[in-house]
Amino acid sequence: MYFSETAVIALPAPDVFTLMADNVESLVPHLPNIVSIRTDAAERKDQMVSITTRVWQALPGHLPRAF
Repeated sequence: MYFSETAVIALPAPDVFTLMADNVESLVPHLPNIVSIRTDAAERKDQMVSITTRVWQALPGHLPRAF
C-alpha cells in the first residue's frame, strides 16, 4: 500500500530538507501515533537530490501521519 501526505511547513527550505533527509527519526517522540521510523535506504545524488526509503510504523489501528 502507498500513502502520501502533503503539509505546509513554516520553516526555511534548507532546514526542512536537513530534518527530513538526515534526522526524521528524531521526530518520533513528538508524533503520538508513530511507534518508529526506520531508514531502509538512503542515497545522496548531489547537494540537492536525495533518495530515501523509510518505513513508518503507526500504533495499531492508525495510519502513519506526520502531524
